[in-house]
Amino acid sequence: MIEPSDNPILICSPSAPPLNSGAGTNAHNFGLHLIKYGFKVNHFSFNWNMSFPSVSNDSGLKIIRAPYFKYNPLTRAVSALFTVPVMLYCTLFARTIFIYGPMKGYLFLILFGKLTGKKVVFRSTMLGDDDIVSLIHKYPYFKSFRKWALSKLGMYYALNPGFTAAYLRTFDSKEKVFESPQGLDLERFKPVDENEKIQLRAELGLPGNLPVLVSVGYLIKRKGYSELFESLSKLNRDFRYVVIGDHTVGPEHNLFSKKAEMQALYDNGKQLLGDKLIFTGPLPDVTKYLQAADIFLLNSEKEGVPNVLLESMACGCVPVIKEIEGLNGFITFPGTNAIVYTDIEALNPHLDKLLSDDALRFKLAEKSLDFVTENLDFRKVTTRIMNKLGVQIHQLEHDQ
Repeated sequence: MIEPSDNPILICSPSAPPLNSGAGTNAHNFGLHLIKYGFKVNHFSFNWNMSFPSVSNDSGLKIIRAPYFKYNPLTRAVSALFTVPVMLYCTLFARTIFIYGPMKGYLFLILFGKLTGKKVVFRSTMLGDDDIVSLIHKYPYFKSFRKWALSKLGMYYALNPGFTAAYLRTFDSKEKVFESPQGLDLERFKPVDENEKIQLRAELGLPGNLPVLVSVGYLIKRKGYSELFESLSKLNRDFRYVVIGDHTVGPEHNLFSKKAEMQALYDNGKQLLGDKLIFTGPLPDVTKYLQAADIFLLNSEKEGVPNVLLESMACGCVPVIKEIEGLNGFITFPGTNAIVYTDIEALNPHLDKLLSDDALRFKLAEKSLDFVTENLDFRKVTTRIMNKLGVQIHQLEHDQ
């Protein structure tokens, strides 16, 4: 076994804070957590249209952003002249490389890491998009090459059993698979008592005597907001529905191509729900809103394991979510710690029952909290990850 100080780590993701994205946030949080326990960590990402500093530092985590210009196909191609040297530079000083999703150059990272004797970990982010089967068959050409390159991974990080199943449909052995949701900082994400909740609602401008529902995520079609707005407009109750996340973006944003889609959803929501709907825009910290809310809504078409689902469970919200492959029976257990529906028509009856049955709501919230506390403490998850890679960090199991 080797010690943390002997194992410099490079974490790679398509974006990094202050941009909001699941992969970038997970990568960044993982890096910050590793630093606490003696690892030297760099975070490699892209500098979309040179909108951010090329190098920055967050609590000892060095963020290195390679220039990437996405104005048109020519500028995207030219960007490789800038990104490849930076990527090479970053990998040279790492012993272990974590890749979050199929970012540009990910196959190069895998093969260069293998060639130079580094342990390379790939973490998929969304079933049907970047699981192993989807990566190989996403394009009709070079399938054999992509499969061969992915076979060179030192470890495959499967967020849920769906990712593991996709891996095993391609490769025979589970030896390289590490299966676990991402960890949570349970000192940050935790429930508050009723008095604190009332104070938080006053601070956030939310009513103290009405149910508060919350969703977190980009205002895009894949997140299922159109269906939610339509369904909630028919719910015969007074409530407030808070949507946290980007609903308008500038050219520097990686979702700028969806600007019109976002605006259409924003207008539709306001038209259907009026003052019941609150758009906060992106926030650096969603904790207070999750602690102030009663119910967390997720209606996505597909996900991996959404950060905010776990965070909402840790903060005492009841998850009410559309059935998502890989989550049922792994994170959410219908009727035990969550409400899971397959058809949007079932949403309002579930909400009506929850909002009229305090005992049921409190029971589900308590079981959600118990699940994340027992299984998803960041220290426990990180210990398991690094022990799988042969790094001795048993001290993560204990309070520092």
